[in-house]
Amino acid sequence: MKLNHALLMCENITAMEDFFIRIIGFENGPRPPFPFAGSWLYSDGQPLIHLVGKTPFSSQEPSQEQSQQAYLRTVEKDTEAKANGIIDHLAFQGGCYRTLIRRLDEQQATYFERTIPLSNEHQVFVIGPEQIKLEILFNQDRSSLN
Repeated sequence: MKLNHALLMCENITAMEDFFIRIIGFENGPRPPFPFAGSWLYSDGQPLIHLVGKTPFSSQEPSQEQSQQAYLRTVEKDTEAKANGIIDHLAFQGGCYRTLIRRLDEQQATYFERTIPLSNEHQVFVIGPEQIKLEILFNQDRSSLN
């Protein structure tokens, strides 16, 4: 089994989209024609992150909000109660460690690193909008896991 994608319900889709594109290096890509606003973000040609709004966009029509709630089977109170949910972070296999760190430093992103003893894994944790935490994994020597 492997991760197909994660749907993130955001207060500010624009800020979250900017974080994944500018800081993490994903690309905006095609999105199915859902009857509500959102964004699909890709890496290596694969859609990994689906962004939708927690609350209606100012430009989102009431019918779009109803369509989103019906499609996602949520109601405002339910969504708000699960705002932080049980997910601590999302983890991705890294490509080029040096490229990632250079981009994080250039963008003044908040991140920290650690190496897991005995596992041959080096972690880079990046903190983004709405306190989302991403883990980018590399080999202990900071090479790609692939």
